[in-house]
Amino acid sequence: MSQIEINFSVIIPVANGENAWRDLLTDLEFLAPEDEILIVSPDPPPRDFSMFQNLFNIKWINTELGRARQLNMGARLSQNNFLWFVHCDSRISKESFELLKKNLIINPKNLYYFDLKFSNDGPPLMIINEWGVYIRSRLLKMPFGDQAFSLMKENFQRIGPFDERCLYGEDHLFVWNTRIKKISVVSVKSSIVTSARRYQKKGWGKTTLNHLWKTFYQAFPKFLELVRSR
Repeated sequence: MSQIEINFSVIIPVANGENAWRDLLTDLEFLAPEDEILIVSPDPPPRDFSMFQNLFNIKWINTELGRARQLNMGARLSQNNFLWFVHCDSRISKESFELLKKNLIINPKNLYYFDLKFSNDGPPLMIINEWGVYIRSRLLKMPFGDQAFSLMKENFQRIGPFDERCLYGEDHLFVWNTRIKKISVVSVKSSIVTSARRYQKKGWGKTTLNHLWKTFYQAFPKFLELVRSR
């Protein structure tokens, strides 16, 4: 049986005034010419965006602010057979990317995610959050969007779009819907790095507890739905 051809559409939602995508693009130099990058933002493209167009197969897409809306717009306009949703403040190594491709070749029907490390722009207690993310995603099968989901575009369409009505956790709900559709949620078994600025700005304890409460509030009814679907 011939090996499936994997071409990525990398979808990067960008908020107003956010510039971290520039650092991310320096990491994405490992992409093939056939891969595409779609930056989806309410802002117009910056003046120097043409410089990046010389380096990548890249498009800047304007839409209203809202992460779910931005992710869905990117998926809708994507041209390739695999989607890769990456937050703009992520940092990704070539080695992690190669592991993602290997996993997709072995079983392209899964939804894949990365383990998570936090950068040093947050409080020292972020090591606890890293372990929490590991337990939540590896054991409870509940990764979040900052863990850079990747899946077949065909499966994204089967699962349904990100819920644009919810105020938070569209990525969390998407994972539950993935499991309800009996699509496996699998770790690449490699890490990417994300910013911990929010924890530094709003306080580690307050932010962590707020995330835990919101996660439980969303997860419980979806867990019941998952049980009923078996």
